[in-house]
Amino acid sequence: MTGWNQLRLQRPLAAWACWSRVLRDNPNDSAAKQALEALLKAPHLPHAARAVYRFRMPSIPIRRARWNAVLLARDQEDLDAAADVFAQLMAADPEDADAAFNHALCLAWLGHNADALAALDRVVRLDAATRPDQAAAAWVVAEVLRQGAGAERFADEWSHTLVMPRHSRDDLWIAQLEEAGRLRRFATPLRPDTLEPVATDLQVYELLDRALTEVGEPTSGYGDPDSTPPPPPSRPARVMCSVLVQPNELRFSSPDPESLRRVETFLPMLRPDASCRPVQRLSSPLPLNMLDAAAWLTRLPVGLPEDQRRRLAQEALDDYYRNTWIHQPRQGLEGLTPALAAESSDPVIRVRLDAILTFREQVDARSPVGWPLEIHHDFDDLRRRLQARRPDATPRLDQPHLKTQATPPELDRSEPQ
Repeated sequence: MTGWNQLRLQRPLAAWACWSRVLRDNPNDSAAKQALEALLKAPHLPHAARAVYRFRMPSIPIRRARWNAVLLARDQEDLDAAADVFAQLMAADPEDADAAFNHALCLAWLGHNADALAALDRVVRLDAATRPDQAAAAWVVAEVLRQGAGAERFADEWSHTLVMPRHSRDDLWIAQLEEAGRLRRFATPLRPDTLEPVATDLQVYELLDRALTEVGEPTSGYGDPDSTPPPPPSRPARVMCSVLVQPNELRFSSPDPESLRRVETFLPMLRPDASCRPVQRLSSPLPLNMLDAAAWLTRLPVGLPEDQRRRLAQEALDDYYRNTWIHQPRQGLEGLTPALAAESSDPVIRVRLDAILTFREQVDARSPVGWPLEIHHDFDDLRRRLQARRPDATPRLDQPHLKTQATPPELDRSEPQ
């Protein structure tokens, strides 16, 4: 039960450690076996969140001798004791990146995500210049830990929510938006254990930036402050936010803070008294199975041919990574955006960028929750744009479609003709 609670708190490494300790003491424990198998095969988690990690061993003889002297005298089966051992080794040799990595693993297995992040930061700073591959592998683990409970202040992916009191007159604008095709209602979520609705008085909607109509039907807007003439029916709509209507309150949520700001501007046009109501703003880290939620806010018109649906979905996903994601600051890059990190000569920043791209590719590789099409972004193209490591991913510019995607250094090296 402790393992399941760790998983609920977005600490998959700690959950793995809990169930592994159960199986160490009782190899035939069926509940732990099933739980561990479910974690290792979880289809919606990125690989780094369900991988099996092992301690590193030192390659320098003098360090191996020091490790042997310390480790033989301590119980390595106890995680707290093992964490103390590696902290002792780090204190004796501050340049020992392997001890720092093992210390970070112990802390992550114990569920101390914030402390583990600090240890992994030390690993990257020690290894970035001389062992970039190992440094990048360590920072991939850090990208998992930053979303877990206890490390909220280090999270990069968030769900943002506006909460305001509900008035009976709200039913009017809700009905108007539904009629205009801007508000789509969904079935009330079910409890996983009983398959009964989580609440009988809860209504769930998506608010779109334009009406989602069938192909061939006219589209209609509804009072958006920056509305444009009706788009062609094949143009995708975008989710501004999800809307939860409860008896006493309204909740507007989105992983995109800019969309939520537009909603704040939009609401007073529907209900003039909306700006007078008290508004509570909440934020929480996104769960590991929804880290790319902001990339999947596109909604396609009904009735499109399959090839057109896939093309529009692919274009929307590629546009998000090429023109939005790379310009968003990340704590994992010390506040830089991926685009700015690509211009840095600091080996620590470069290693972190490589690790973040690797982790994000893992997030993209699993099936997105609730999305009907198997669409993925080409992260080799993104690495090329950001001049990130993995030189084998850099294609030649002898194909017409690649010329339009060339980076400035590639253009500098090319012949104008």
